[in-house]
Amino acid sequence: MNRSVVCPCEGVIEKVFVNHASRVYEWEPMFVIRNGQGNQEKITLGVSGEISELHVKENDRVTGGFVLASMKEDDFVTGSD
Repeated sequence: MNRSVVCPCEGVIEKVFVNHASRVYEWEPMFVIRNGQGNQEKITLGVSGEISELHVKENDRVTGGFVLASMKEDDFVTGSD
């Protein structure tokens, strides 16, 4: 199943931990965004999979709802918390 990684806030991408074809595991940090209040937001997902498209790079300005990346979600459940 394909899944979009969506930005939860307005801000600037400070760190990108993934690249095209990266394997991502549940709750692993994918991005760090510095929001408008100056706080860091770590972007994670509760699913594992492979990044199929990366739509941002460090220092990009983003808004809430912007798609940061697309990933192909694993078909199996790992059971990790």
